[in-house]
Amino acid sequence: MTTLQRRYADGTWIPLAEEPQLAGQLARLPWMEETIRAAKREAPSGTECLTVLLDNPAFVLRCTDARDPAVLPLRALADVLADDADRQPTPSAER
Repeated sequence: MTTLQRRYADGTWIPLAEEPQLAGQLARLPWMEETIRAAKREAPSGTECLTVLLDNPAFVLRCTDARDPAVLPLRALADVLADDADRQPTPSAER
């Protein structure tokens, strides 16, 4: 996860248009097994890079809470992508 976040920061990984939207949803969720599994099921197409990463945290959250070190890197990545998506101009603001 930290590798993906580092690649995002240095521009060698650029998320698809739908992935920041999913990251925004993840950033607002209470991180529990059920909510992560539901987010994965309901994720729009084009978010496969992020949805494949949700299996392990969902499993970990079965036994622990969202503060577990195994979950924090994905939460951090979701927060970064969501924050960057919020900073992007909307189509109406570009005019």
